[in-house]
Amino acid sequence: MGGARGRAKARRDLSAQVLLFGLVNAFLWLAWAVATGPEFSLAASPIWVTFGWGAIVALNARSVRHPKVSDVDIEREIRALHRQRR
Repeated sequence: MGGARGRAKARRDLSAQVLLFGLVNAFLWLAWAVATGPEFSLAASPIWVTFGWGAIVALNARSVRHPKVSDVDIEREIRALHRQRR
C-alpha cells in the first residue's frame, strides 16, 4: 500500500498499537503489583514485556514517521562526505 492512503493507515495502526501497548502494560503492572505485594522479583516482573514490546513499538513508530530515505537525506550525506574528504 503506497501513497497517502497507506501512510494514513500506517499512522492509524500505530495509534492502535500504542493504545494497546499502554492498556496491556498497565494491566500487567497492576496485576503484578497486586500479586507480589511488597516483595520484588525482577525475574517475575512485567518489565521484560514492557521493554521488549516497547522496543518493537518504537521501531514501528520510526518506520512510520521516517518510511524511506529521501533525496534530501542522500544529498546531505553526499555533501558531508565531500566536506570530510577536504
